[in-house]
Amino acid sequence: MLLERWREHLRKTLTERFEELTGPGGGAPPLPEEFRAAILDALGQQDCDTALLACASAMHCGADGEAGLVPAVSAMMLEAALASHLPVIGLAGGNSVLLDHGEATALLVGDALIPLALENIACSHEAHRHSALMIADAVHALSVRGALERLSLEAEEADEKAQPRASQGSGEIPVTVRECLGRFAAVAGARMAAAPPTDIEEMAKFGLELGRASALPGLNERMCRLFALRPEEVEAEALALVRSAETRISDDSADALARLLLSGVEDSLGELDLLSGAG
Repeated sequence: MLLERWREHLRKTLTERFEELTGPGGGAPPLPEEFRAAILDALGQQDCDTALLACASAMHCGADGEAGLVPAVSAMMLEAALASHLPVIGLAGGNSVLLDHGEATALLVGDALIPLALENIACSHEAHRHSALMIADAVHALSVRGALERLSLEAEEADEKAQPRASQGSGEIPVTVRECLGRFAAVAGARMAAAPPTDIEEMAKFGLELGRASALPGLNERMCRLFALRPEEVEAEALALVRSAETRISDDSADALARLLLSGVEDSLGELDLLSGAG
């Protein structure tokens, strides 16, 4: 199956690149074996699909999917970093990094993966013409519209002055980390394909919509309580995003991977338990 082959290829590339960056001659300082194991554990938990938007976007824009592997590796590192950080502060379900290695190691794993993700782009020969823009996009994906927005909500909920608003909820579905990373991956793939600005913008929308649709069913229960969201509202927005993303791709073979990623998200909407607290 095409999607499984790409997942396997990305995982192999990810492991090889991690070894290059952290091995002798790599840019990272030497890592203790236990810490390396915890990082690999965090990376191994990612499902690849958000990262593979980089390869799908490169293909859509006329390049080989291989062109998207550099940003795809960085997207997986960033997603693994956030998946290690967020459970520590109660904004996502627990993962094995937190459960098996403890809070301190989980935070350090995230701290290590973020610079590795940026270094992967900066040190890549393939990405050298686009590296500055891709690094800026990656930083943006982690900034106020992403992880820090969720952290600020946590602080706001603890503020007594915010309690009335928090208990009533705004009815608006919050930004999710995965949509920010989806946009980053899709834009980076388009950049690697040397796409024109109009195609980059279209892929930005595709990545954001697909990333958000995949994240909404797993919204943390506390986040939904904070925003007074009902499961049917979450599902309705996810389905609307899937339909919108469908209009941005074609039936051509160049969009085969994009269609598989999209159909996987749509299928998952009927399988996942909304507001289960995972994500």
